[in-house]
Amino acid sequence: MEHQVVISLPAEMLGQWPWTRLLSEHYGEIKAESAAWIESFRPFDEIGMNALRRCDGSIILLGSDLINLLFVIDEYTDIEDRAGAERICKVVKDAFHNPSKSRPEGEVCVGTIARDFWLRAKSLVAPGDSCLKHFLDGWDAYMDAVIQEAHDRDKTRYRTLHDYLLLRRNSGGVYPSLALAEFGLGLPEEVWNHPALASLREKSVDLISIHNDIYSFAREMSRGLTVHNSVDVVMHERNLPLQAAMDWLGNYCIEIANDFLRELSNVPSWGKGIDEGVASYIHTLGQWVQGSYDWTFEASRYFGSAGLEIKKSRLLTVLPSHTRGYHVAGLRDRG
Repeated sequence: MEHQVVISLPAEMLGQWPWTRLLSEHYGEIKAESAAWIESFRPFDEIGMNALRRCDGSIILLGSDLINLLFVIDEYTDIEDRAGAERICKVVKDAFHNPSKSRPEGEVCVGTIARDFWLRAKSLVAPGDSCLKHFLDGWDAYMDAVIQEAHDRDKTRYRTLHDYLLLRRNSGGVYPSLALAEFGLGLPEEVWNHPALASLREKSVDLISIHNDIYSFAREMSRGLTVHNSVDVVMHERNLPLQAAMDWLGNYCIEIANDFLRELSNVPSWGKGIDEGVASYIHTLGQWVQGSYDWTFEASRYFGSAGLEIKKSRLLTVLPSHTRGYHVAGLRDRG
């Protein structure tokens, strides 16, 4: 695609979603603190740092820091082949599994960022809390998926939508993000592993991931990164033009959202104390889906300053390929 194309974003992808836009009263303070934290590591050149400063984080400080960490990893690995992505992910994995170990001088900075994040995250809950294991399990799956994504990109491998979603559920780092919803709840393993909660987690991840694919498509197209995007996957699998693929995915998301709401009736009761924790956890899943949607248009990562206008008009211009917007500073020189 070497010319500009104007597409219409799906008008509605959440159906009768009961969660609405919610912004913490501490948002401004937390945003500034989290931005200062990630900027202190200087992960990008000045152009990239300016882009990062325009990128809003999440509501809670730890969640905001995690999103900033995911942002850095995404930018670093998106320009790498499989070997390069594997090298970076190995560093990050080691930082999470061995946080007491100082990072070696000259190592790519994401190792230091990850270590700092994890030391602070671990301090918020009791040692051995199951939420820490769930986070690490989700994180390891995320790292493995990032490597596989780079391999698919190298080989220009298009998966079926089913196979793509198996990979995409992990490649966006959503599962470890949702693990933060468990912090402080103390949910027993048999509750966390209940089929209804597992299904709700998966459906929320699918909604967040596909929404992100749709809204990031123009940006990824401009950078030649669309192999790992459900819009491109549906175009290839169903032999559809771009607009038809967008519309198909919009309807697919409505089906997932409706399935999520129906699944709520399958959540059993474990007694008042546990039920309150489960209700809080489910609320966070639903709010995360809504928050991801709102963030897309209110931050500037995908639409610059035109997010609210695009949210209203639903019209988006897809730019030519290979027009990368900013740069990772000296990545290939830092190991």
